[in-house]
Amino acid sequence: MGAVLNMDDPTHQESYWFFKNLHDADAATWVVPGLLFFELQAIRARRFREKKDASPIYQRIPLFIENTELYEVTAPFLKRVWDLDLYRKFDTLKGADLLYACIAHVEQIPLVTQDTDFDRHRELIEIIRPGTDDPRVG
Repeated sequence: MGAVLNMDDPTHQESYWFFKNLHDADAATWVVPGLLFFELQAIRARRFREKKDASPIYQRIPLFIENTELYEVTAPFLKRVWDLDLYRKFDTLKGADLLYACIAHVEQIPLVTQDTDFDRHRELIEIIRPGTDDPRVG
């Protein structure tokens, strides 16, 4: 999602239009942990500090609020992650990336990302890379 906000990211345009097209068509529900909204605001703050973005630091991000289902990390979810041995299976992922992969695997939903760190886990999670391998958007 960072590529959607970061206009310097080489994948910005394809990521932005992927999310915007599906959002405008009401064709997707974004399943995200609440942590994501903090990450997006932190990206905005960093871009502002680095003087790469003059827009207000913190603002509403409607593209990700509508059609969004907040995913709660609950005790049953954590037990399932443990029982499926996902900490070990995703041991190369860090922080929020580990959480995103676990949600995608447990809930069997695709993970939409430009981050190549997930590529080695394609046998465990479906990965959609906007602009390259999503046949649903054109």
